[in-house]
Amino acid sequence: MEQADYRVPVEVTLRVTREGEVTPTSIVWADGREFQVLHTLGRPLRAQDPETGELGWCYAVILPGPPRGTIATQRRLYRYGARWYVYCRSARRA
Repeated sequence: MEQADYRVPVEVTLRVTREGEVTPTSIVWADGREFQVLHTLGRPLRAQDPETGELGWCYAVILPGPPRGTIATQRRLYRYGARWYVYCRSARRA
């Protein structure tokens, strides 16, 4: 089996400074689960959508771990135009 990435659209709550700096503060999945962004690592980096070639931004964020776990998870949050995505891995049969 091979693993493939697929993008999942998400809602994002943002903090925007007077200078226009954007910082994600939470991510909401389509099923309603909301995760607070514990920390944003560095500045956003330019990114290119592998599906469309569109240019956007990639934010490295730290999210809380599973409810019973204490280990936080690093994810990459992407913004292409006005939309936000998280890429997930799925096992696909070759």
